[in-house]
Amino acid sequence: MQGLNALLLALLAAALAASCGGGSSSPADGSPAGGNGAVPAPWVRYQGIWSPTRYSSVGPIPPATLTLRALPGQTGIASNAVARVEVQLDQAAPVVLTAPNSTDAQGRPQYRFDFGQLAEAPECSGFFPTLPIGITVVDVTGFTYTKRVAACATFGSELDFGAFSDYGPTSARFSYSATAPITAFASRTSPAGYFDMLVPKSQGTFAGTLPAADGDALRLATNPNIPLPAGTRVTTRIDGGGGTFAESTLVAPATSQNGRYVSLGCCGPRTAVGETVAIQLAVFAYSTVQPYPPEATYTYAFRITDPATGAVVGNQTGTTYGTAFFPLQIQRGHAIEMAVTPNDPRIGVDASVRLGPTGGDTASASSNEVGTPARFKVFCCTP
Repeated sequence: MQGLNALLLALLAAALAASCGGGSSSPADGSPAGGNGAVPAPWVRYQGIWSPTRYSSVGPIPPATLTLRALPGQTGIASNAVARVEVQLDQAAPVVLTAPNSTDAQGRPQYRFDFGQLAEAPECSGFFPTLPIGITVVDVTGFTYTKRVAACATFGSELDFGAFSDYGPTSARFSYSATAPITAFASRTSPAGYFDMLVPKSQGTFAGTLPAADGDALRLATNPNIPLPAGTRVTTRIDGGGGTFAESTLVAPATSQNGRYVSLGCCGPRTAVGETVAIQLAVFAYSTVQPYPPEATYTYAFRITDPATGAVVGNQTGTTYGTAFFPLQIQRGHAIEMAVTPNDPRIGVDASVRLGPTGGDTASASSNEVGTPARFKVFCCTP
């Protein structure tokens, strides 16, 4: 993976929890799922190679293209014959192909869409793509799969919009509410690096869903390239089902760009087992004044529960300032809930949970509004 795909992997490695139905990725070789004589469900799987327009002072300007090709080991992009493929850029009319129009290096048929020389949105970047792309594949039986992604029209390197229609059977819900129109993106990234994205247009409220499976990283962020009007209040939230969620609240101007997103992993609830794992809850407080005022405190509360019985197996509350770490040993399958509330208008807080002292965040939330907590609930779902 290059460009945006790699950048998104770095940004989105913050996951764990959300009842995602136990979906799993397709085999790497594209072999059909199923067994015990069951007939596999129809599927669509492909590499979707996006090449942006690249402006150059030397030579012709290449067009922006999207090519759908079969995965290694597959002969086509679907289990059944394909009736048509549609690609829609932003609000433009869909471009439709009813048959392959080129071949790959192995001579297999592929679908190539040529969009000419596209203009770029000025705020587009590898960290925040603003061109929505919808890719729909319809097979001869009527089975339809639409993948939603985003890219930059002229920025960055080639991207692989790999797709697996049978990847995750459950939807993660992304939503935000703001007192002024904002731009944002919602995304899920698989452990293999494939991703789906929603890029809502500038507006005050939004709600949308993406398919998800165990191990996916989920993220909802406002665009850091576009300043928010002073005083704008934004609440961002991800719901993964099973009671799992992460919720942040930001009042602009933010004292930290970390206050502009929430992240949550995808992991369904499961029975707790005897195995214990190390986790670390962390709170980072940031301030609009320097040095950090020690009287500017926040209140924290967390608890560990057994989802099978609802019993609370551990909890702690307190008030402090600055940075705090809480290393814990808990059973795999237990639920972790945390809420951190600023008590002073000069500070904001970032709360997170991670596996071990050096692992990546498995959920995170932020707040810089007095009396409003950054909060999340996740399951401890380690292999």
